[in-house]
Amino acid sequence: MKDIFEVDCKQLQSELLSNKFPLATWNISLKDLQVKHCLLARILALLYDNMLTIKSSGVKVNQIQEGLIPIVEICIHKEIFTNGISKGLKGKNVYFTSQLMSSDSTRLLRYKDLKHRTKINTQDRISSWFKFIETKLIEDPLKSKKVKTDYQLRYNIHSVDTKIDNLKTKNWITTFHDQIGKPIIGRVLDNPNKDKIRI
Repeated sequence: MKDIFEVDCKQLQSELLSNKFPLATWNISLKDLQVKHCLLARILALLYDNMLTIKSSGVKVNQIQEGLIPIVEICIHKEIFTNGISKGLKGKNVYFTSQLMSSDSTRLLRYKDLKHRTKINTQDRISSWFKFIETKLIEDPLKSKKVKTDYQLRYNIHSVDTKIDNLKTKNWITTFHDQIGKPIIGRVLDNPNKDKIRI
């Protein structure tokens, strides 16, 4: 029974494109649920609606790491299904936007480049799910594939709660990045506001 439950959890995780175990991060109500055929998803949604949670003991937590900015952080649950993102990426082991970006994480890959990076069949016309992600990540797709500053992993704006005196450009700084759950060490590019630093 435990093995069947683990398989169900992994299938649901794959369908939701979540990098985290479904029991640990469930925040979808029954009315918003797009996965209609999965009994586990319906139970979790019912529990969420009634402000209840369950804990599983002895079940392996399948948390996927080493990627940056999970797709579920840039798209809400409904968008993942209505725009075909789940259908296009399910079973391809793509859970992070960094898997769809160039190695320096400043540009979105071209659609045909995904064939080599993620083994997605790109022979047909550009899929609607890719166009949707493109509109989320890029300001003007017709001009450039450069990713918006908020999603660039090399240069990110970080808010700081404490005032840092004598901070100048090219100073080294360390900060904690909430999206990836890791510290970032970098040089200050500019200081546009008193509470924001671009590194």
